[in-house]
Amino acid sequence: MKNKLNLFINGKYWEEEYIKNFLFQNFQINKFDDYEKFKQAQEENKIFIYTNGQKKINISLLNELKNSSSDLIFTLSDDLYTNKKYYNNFRIIFRNYFFPKLASNNVYTLPLGFGNVYVNSEKKFDFTNKEYMWSFIGRGDDYRKSVIDKFIHIEPYILELNDKFLDIESRDINLQKEKISKSFFLLCPGSYNPESFRIMEALELGTLPILISQFNSEYFKYIYGDHPLIIINKWSDISLKVTKLIEDPELLKDKLLETEEWYSKFKNNLLHDIETIVLNKNTPLKSEQFAFQRKAKFNLISRFMYFKFFRYNLEKLRFKSRVIGKLKSLI
Repeated sequence: MKNKLNLFINGKYWEEEYIKNFLFQNFQINKFDDYEKFKQAQEENKIFIYTNGQKKINISLLNELKNSSSDLIFTLSDDLYTNKKYYNNFRIIFRNYFFPKLASNNVYTLPLGFGNVYVNSEKKFDFTNKEYMWSFIGRGDDYRKSVIDKFIHIEPYILELNDKFLDIESRDINLQKEKISKSFFLLCPGSYNPESFRIMEALELGTLPILISQFNSEYFKYIYGDHPLIIINKWSDISLKVTKLIEDPELLKDKLLETEEWYSKFKNNLLHDIETIVLNKNTPLKSEQFAFQRKAKFNLISRFMYFKFFRYNLEKLRFKSRVIGKLKSLI
């Protein structure tokens, strides 16, 4: 019999099904839309999902939440880690986006996951159903276009660019999923952050994600542990890591099989650990990434690189984006 878990969600978020039906699938979920009813619920296991969408966290809401006996929080859309000073109020913090500065025994960084439309879309890593070498479907900012340019000589491919984030209305999602599943590789460049929803979307559809390292290739081990995923650290890696696979079908088959086996184990370990953490079981965790996260706090070089990228470059990019957005609105 599954343990009960009460969820209350502040705001809307597009990965709700990933969180409910994947991360917390070992629990019997009772979702609350009314905060007062959530606060009065008697079950011990209560988790508050806070999505701040780049806005400052609501202090009064967190203070009230602490008084409601909920000691678990899941913060989304906090890629500038604005919530750190409130973390001591909770027994457990789940969050997206890893930062060494937040590495502590009660903070667990989880993968971004995938959007609601990808839930229960899992496909085998089947070599025989592939028709395209690679694909990319999404927003085409300058950085992503620069990445795409490095792969454009590898044919055949699918490339569909748009101007909006999560531009779901203008696309046939089932057709998009089919195109990705028929590609050997999916380009997964980040934007403001190295992480991307495309990584697990590709894995769910039996496609090899190509990760683009913007500043530190170790970033992904803090999310996925010891993984076999392809990381492009410099452009010459395309020939060494991608072209090499394309030119050797047997090597490519082996890569697909290796990735499929790793991904299945990764998900099983993650589900086991989330249940262990929430229920406060005295059981060792299985996921390698959580051990890596704890050790990162003592890596001074890594901490400096994270600070430089996320607190300097990221703020600069965001400021530029806001200015351009305001100018466009005036035209």
